[in-house]
Amino acid sequence: EIPGEYTIREGTITIGDGAFVYCDALTSIVIPDSVTTIGDSAFWSCDALTTVYYTGTEEQWNAISIGESNEELLNAALIFGEMPEDPCAAGHTEAIIPGKAATCIETGWTEGKKCSVCGEILLPQEEIPALGHTPGAWEVVREPSVTQTGWEEQHCTVCGALLHSRETEKLQESPADKNPILEIFEKIIDFFKQIISWFERLFRIV
Repeated sequence: EIPGEYTIREGTITIGDGAFVYCDALTSIVIPDSVTTIGDSAFWSCDALTTVYYTGTEEQWNAISIGESNEELLNAALIFGEMPEDPCAAGHTEAIIPGKAATCIETGWTEGKKCSVCGEILLPQEEIPALGHTPGAWEVVREPSVTQTGWEEQHCTVCGALLHSRETEKLQESPADKNPILEIFEKIIDFFKQIISWFERLFRIV
């Protein structure tokens, strides 16, 4: 968020397209004489902008390439060679920049600090690498049986994301598991299959 008064860093050459677009709290800005280009819509909709301090001369300002849709900048009062009074000369007013905890797949940020008056960063935020998933134990989703395979899944213990899945083999059928009646039917079916096979061979011979 851009504060009401903002100073562009000395040595800046280009203010890019849309750099301050919709910064409706911006009231004044300091532009160093190192700037040679201001992009299109750099100050679009900066309706509160009233004063522009330029550290160079009027001749240098006129030599800057200013893109389209920068009426808010051009309509502001332009002051050459002067700097606004430093509102933080007696010290900065600290404000917390909230941090963000890292997750399994997203990076986080440490807490930072900035001046709520001039916007200067007092304590930069540092990136916290993503933590990565923590594999949990394999969980049985479907128990295997003698007629169908089983299914197991492994999830992250932190975020619950599915990490791996696998199929497990059918159970081996034991003689005790067999249904006597079903076994008789299977034998009858095998017997009829043999008879059909015998007739097929007989007809081929004839």
